[in-house]
Amino acid sequence: MSGIMESIEKNRKQRFTSLPINISWIIRIVIGIAGFYLWGYAFIWAILGLYLILSIIRKLLSCLVVLFVLIALFILLTSIIFNI
Repeated sequence: MSGIMESIEKNRKQRFTSLPINISWIIRIVIGIAGFYLWGYAFIWAILGLYLILSIIRKLLSCLVVLFVLIALFILLTSIIFNI
């Protein structure tokens, strides 16, 4: 009997987790519509610019982190090889 209850509970959980859209997307859509209604196309351009700038900053920071790791590795290897 408990196997049937576990199966029913699993099916119930799967039904709610496989929704095609979640609350965060609904909030984003509502904020987008409200911003467009209040500020017009300037809001759309501002959001697009912010998205592009954040993407560029994220890639730049990623490159800087990799560069820092490579420099640290190079310093570590030279200190091990030359016993500085």
